[in-house]
Amino acid sequence: MASILFGCLFFVLGLLFFLSHRQFFKQAIIVRGIITGHSSFERTDSEGCKCTLYRKVISFEFNGQTRQFTPRSTSSFKPKIGTLCKVGVNPNDIQDVRIYSTFSIIILWFIMVSGLLFIVLGIGQLTE
Repeated sequence: MASILFGCLFFVLGLLFFLSHRQFFKQAIIVRGIITGHSSFERTDSEGCKCTLYRKVISFEFNGQTRQFTPRSTSSFKPKIGTLCKVGVNPNDIQDVRIYSTFSIIILWFIMVSGLLFIVLGIGQLTE
């Protein structure tokens, strides 16, 4: 029973994030961005190890103006300056900017399929 609930939670969360992502990029204007820098901070994990995390600083041009934004996502790898990326800009709120990433879509599909797998396995256990 727990695996069914876990599967439902995974599936629903994956679906909600996927639908939100799809809705944003349906209306967004896609422009080319470039990683121009990074910000960093130190974090101590649960075992007391300190690690440095990085956030990309991305520059892009929109409506003739060069703009920058820093996504919320972090990485333990320092981003490579000069790397190109796709950026989605909400035309109704130019402060609402997101990186377009095929990898993000794959992860969301993986979460949803994993959730379905847990549901199927849980139902299989109930019928035994």
